[in-house]
Amino acid sequence: MASNTAPVGGNVTVRCDADMISAEGAITCMFDEYSHTMARAADGTPYGTESYAVGFVDGTFVHTKSLDLAKLNKLRGATITVVLASGRSGTLREALLVSASEVDSSKGTVKLRWEGVGAWDPNPA
Repeated sequence: MASNTAPVGGNVTVRCDADMISAEGAITCMFDEYSHTMARAADGTPYGTESYAVGFVDGTFVHTKSLDLAKLNKLRGATITVVLASGRSGTLREALLVSASEVDSSKGTVKLRWEGVGAWDPNPA
């Protein structure tokens, strides 16, 4: 029987609309549709609240000649797709680049963060 506790990370592919962007290392992403918070009423009774979550893809990417940062900054409503080495994928829709594009010239990298409406795609067969 296969283990369900194996990590799903590994190499990651990020696609911003039609452009492929290579991650320099690990990325962080969250594609949950809802955020939950637990609280307690004055009488001590616990209750939960639910709100819409803002999904994100955050990481350090390889800055190549073909990576057009001005184009990325102007892009509205982008689709960001993340594919993990395991085949698991998630999609960020209506995404907007929300970070300043911090370029590290000594490493040839740039830090980028997109936020939008996220969802994990169905598990691969």
